Amino acid sequence: MVVDRLRLTRAAAPLAALVALGTADAPIVASIDHIPSVVRDLSTAVADFTALGFILKPGRPHANGLRNAHVKFPDGSYLELISPAAGPTDALATDYANSLKRGEGPVFAGFNTTDFAHLATRLPRDDPPEPDDSMKAFPSGSRLHPFFFLGYRVPAVTDRRAHYAHPNTAYSLGAVWIAASRYQRTTLVGLAGTPSEVAGCGFFPASAKKIRLTAGEIILLPRGKRSITGATILVRRLATAAAVLDRNRIAYTQVSACPNSLWIAPGAAHGIALELREAQR
Repeated sequence: MVVDRLRLTRAAAPLAALVALGTADAPIVASIDHIPSVVRDLSTAVADFTALGFILKPGRPHANGLRNAHVKFPDGSYLELISPAAGPTDALATDYANSLKRGEGPVFAGFNTTDFAHLATRLPRDDPPEPDDSMKAFPSGSRLHPFFFLGYRVPAVTDRRAHYAHPNTAYSLGAVWIAASRYQRTTLVGLAGTPSEVAGCGFFPASAKKIRLTAGEIILLPRGKRSITGATILVRRLATAAAVLDRNRIAYTQVSACPNSLWIAPGAAHGIALELREAQR
């Protein structure tokens, strides 16, 4: 599990100006790797996500008490459900436990980059990531703490075709929704590209923006209590996804302004808001 390699500390990072990123710099963030979301009881969350129409790949017990399960997609993107033990034993497990005190829901967003070797030169100089050759993550005092960056995205070697056979026809993590501060927004724009308009419908207000990546999107929402708030899941057949939800009596919303999407409130998905979207062909 990628997030296990995050060695998070409680050290405070100083507030500082961003690096001048220059409009000539090409975007370095290419896609969304995964979104870890903390849940109180993993077994309950797995059952509820199964009712949403997903296949859950079991994780493994970790020495720090974390337990997990994954909603995997064939392009290597995924959602991760994580539950901490009652007594966390390291900084990462403590971070999830502390997040759970504020409620279930997304904690981090991981991104894939096209030039991981030079990523550090594109990050704020006075808000550096932790030293790690495999990923760039930020200490808990950093304003960039909700984000981490990796190299190219590839499916796990233990993934099997059965893990991708979601009854709701889901096939990719299409977007991560970020209620970003100005600092976070400026950093993401410098790394991923210029935002454009988003149609204000469903859970997206008129003020929302999107950054289109090589694969997927970053949806920028007004600042909120939780930095990572939701995800867009791409499905092959929206009618099939709706039928699964109807059969399992799970409430969702559809609006005429965005007929190719249905919206699932955070209360039905353990704190993460979901859009199931049939991509236009």
